[in-house]
Amino acid sequence: MARTDLQRLFWRAPTTLITPLEDFTSEALAIAIRYDPRPLLQVFANTEWKSSSGSPLLNLATVVRVTTDTQVYLPVLTKDDSGRLDVVADLEDAAGVRQSVWIEVKINAPVSGKQCKVYLAHREARPAPRPFIVTLTKTRKPCEDITGISWQDIISAVDASANIAPPLDRSWAELVAFLRTEVVLPALGGPDPKAFLPVFSATSETIESLWPDPPRPLTRSPGDLKRALGVRMKFYNDMLLTGGPLVWGLRATGPEWEWWVAIGTGTNWTRVWVSEAAVHEAAKGRLLEWTATTERYHDRYLVFEKRRLHEGGESVDEAARWLCEAMRELHDAEVLEPYHAALRKTLDGRGEGIDPKDGGPAPD
Repeated sequence: MARTDLQRLFWRAPTTLITPLEDFTSEALAIAIRYDPRPLLQVFANTEWKSSSGSPLLNLATVVRVTTDTQVYLPVLTKDDSGRLDVVADLEDAAGVRQSVWIEVKINAPVSGKQCKVYLAHREARPAPRPFIVTLTKTRKPCEDITGISWQDIISAVDASANIAPPLDRSWAELVAFLRTEVVLPALGGPDPKAFLPVFSATSETIESLWPDPPRPLTRSPGDLKRALGVRMKFYNDMLLTGGPLVWGLRATGPEWEWWVAIGTGTNWTRVWVSEAAVHEAAKGRLLEWTATTERYHDRYLVFEKRRLHEGGESVDEAARWLCEAMRELHDAEVLEPYHAALRKTLDGRGEGIDPKDGGPAPD
């Protein structure tokens, strides 16, 4: 499935070890609202409002003008009560009534009680008509005193608007595709990590046999492997593992799932990279069934990738065979050698290198 404009923008954006997914999604949401507010207004029309955080005073059915802003600073009122609003939408209806909505966007992180108190205090300090506040999360219930809506509410409103006239702006379709692929929504009938643990165990054993003495581990311990798969599926909607410049595992591509193996130029965790040209030179044309790519996975610039559609009736053995064979092809092509050589040189120069216990994930 081809990536949307938002997905391409996200994966090519500058990144750190922690991807600013909430800020990026806030910007995408604000763009969609600005171009076409109807899905959001539909969600608001079906929302039960908490009086403590306000409610719409204007006529949602006749909104004629919407402007949006993001990362809006709330200055200190008294002490330790400054804040930042993810999205602010200013609404105006046909009668000229104007009101703002403050939207706190959350994906995998919770909304803290302190945040909620800050937003409520700032709302009370505003003149009438005061803004109304909503939290946009997975569960709808992050704050006792602030009205919550969910990402599923947004998706349902977009789906329900499929045949309206004029059609929704395409930014909503792109936002929905981005959300479903990049983890904001839970998987719809996604695979069970426990069922696929043998696949990952077998592949990890193959990796360890192919690269028995890497400068940094390429795999996880059996106990950590089981935990990692559960965490990835619960919070990130995939079963992707990393080790050195490798990325491999199972990921969603829209409504389908695919096995994916990719190799890149390095990783932020070790602070070691090689050039794309070095990886291509090492391959020497031996990865004939692999695809050259410029895709980015968090801190990894990828060079080669290989994909295989995950079929519903696929056996564990079939998946393991495919992944293990892909790893053998990478080994035989010697494409990890430039990275390993650079990493050994770096470790020799600074002693023992980075200890995972000092803040880095293991493996890298």
